[in-house]
Amino acid sequence: ATPFPLGTDVEVAKGWNMKVNSAELDGNATVAAANEFFTPDEGKQYVLVNVTITNNSDQPDEPLFAIDISALPPTGVAVDPAFLMGLPGEIETSAQMQPGASMTGVIPFEIASADVAGTVLLGESTFTLDAAEDQKFFAIQ
Repeated sequence: ATPFPLGTDVEVAKGWNMKVNSAELDGNATVAAANEFFTPDEGKQYVLVNVTITNNSDQPDEPLFAIDISALPPTGVAVDPAFLMGLPGEIETSAQMQPGASMTGVIPFEIASADVAGTVLLGESTFTLDAAEDQKFFAIQ
C-alpha cells in the first residue's frame, strides 16, 4: 500500500488521529547525546519519528490504550518502540489526554540499517476486529 505522506492527519483508531511530522533516520548521535550508554545493536541504528497524536473522542484517555504504533521495515516484521530513558522530546503515550487535546513528540525505534530506507510507521487501533483493514501506514521520509 502507499503510505500517507508526511504531515497527513489520519484517524488510526476511533476518535484518535495521528500524523508523522518528520523523522531523523540516523538518530544515533541524538540518542548518544541524551545518554551515552544507549547504543544500537550491531548493524542497526536509531530512527526517531516525530508524531502528533490527537484525542478527537469525547472521553479522556491515554494513547497507549487506544493506539498501537510500530515501525514496519520491508521485512514485514513490526518493530516496537525502543525503550530509551531521557530522550529529549520523547512522546509520553501514557499521559492522559482530554478530548480535543494534541501532543507532539518523538518515538524512537532501533531498525536494521539496511531496512531504514523502506521503513514506514504503522498505526492501528489497539482493539480491532479486522487488523488488516484497520492498519494505517505513514511515510517517514
